[in-house]
Amino acid sequence: MAPDLDPVVQGRVASVEEAARGVRPSDVEHVALVVPVGSVAATPGWLTAAERARRDALRDPRDRAAYLAAHALVRSCAARLLGASASGLRIVQECPTCGSGTHGRPAVDGHEVVAVSLSHTRTHVAAVAARLATVAAGAAGVLEVGVDVEDVQPVPDSAFSDRELRWLAQQPDRARAATTLWARKEALVKVGVVDLGRVGSLDVLDAAAHAPGDRVDDCAVLPLEVSPPAGHGTVVAAWAWRVRPPRPPARSSDDDAASWRRTDRRPGA
Repeated sequence: MAPDLDPVVQGRVASVEEAARGVRPSDVEHVALVVPVGSVAATPGWLTAAERARRDALRDPRDRAAYLAAHALVRSCAARLLGASASGLRIVQECPTCGSGTHGRPAVDGHEVVAVSLSHTRTHVAAVAARLATVAAGAAGVLEVGVDVEDVQPVPDSAFSDRELRWLAQQPDRARAATTLWARKEALVKVGVVDLGRVGSLDVLDAAAHAPGDRVDDCAVLPLEVSPPAGHGTVVAAWAWRVRPPRPPARSSDDDAASWRRTDRRPGA
């Protein structure tokens, strides 16, 4: 049984300025949701063998329940975009560095045009599925997304830039404000903007330092509303997206041979 998607934030992104590489925010179709763990109905049968192994390695039953809920929710978000059955979708991972299938950015097997991300605490899960609209697909590049959900709690000062620390000192609810910034940073880490070791130097405030910004470099960063509203005040979430330039095709030995034949000019030929 798929989770109820009535409160889903869905449609086309329309709240940020024009993105890099000529892709407009309205060209990014997405389905994104943050819900309590208990509101997601799913069974372990939805999971792949690799997912079940990772879930079973978690000792606390609350962590296992959150893991299952998050992996079910991301399937539901992707299914809404694809017009498919959520239980029939496979979520796979592959590390671009070592090729391992035990870690790395998640993807929907067989549906590379859809970018997905997921996150969970012990109380809430978040997921996003997005794709470039047909008019923007192709030469524009590769869409990458990241989502993060966090329980409101104190965050160490080392996670923030000097400008962010000055802003936080002015906020009436410092813990909530700090968690809001941290969720945005985590979403950007998942997109690949920065790694966790350098996240303290990543500034996610707007240019005037009045509030969290909606752009960081070539990435859009957006808040996610917690559903139902009872989660407000205790949980914050954000998601980010960018379009990465397409990688040039790898040269093959046939390409090299063809190039040699074109340039080979023997005397008298």
